[in-house]
Amino acid sequence: MKKVLALPKEARVVVMTALGYPAEKKEPVTDRKPLDEIVCYNQW
Repeated sequence: MKKVLALPKEARVVVMTALGYPAEKKEPVTDRKPLDEIVCYNQW
């Protein structure tokens, strides 16, 4: 990455974040569980 970004030798890449859109479109996920099955509120 240092070469691609033309960073100086003493620089250090700590984190990389991917930005943008995927090259291919995928079908939406429809087989997810409802939130009330996986989230609990005020259960202390």
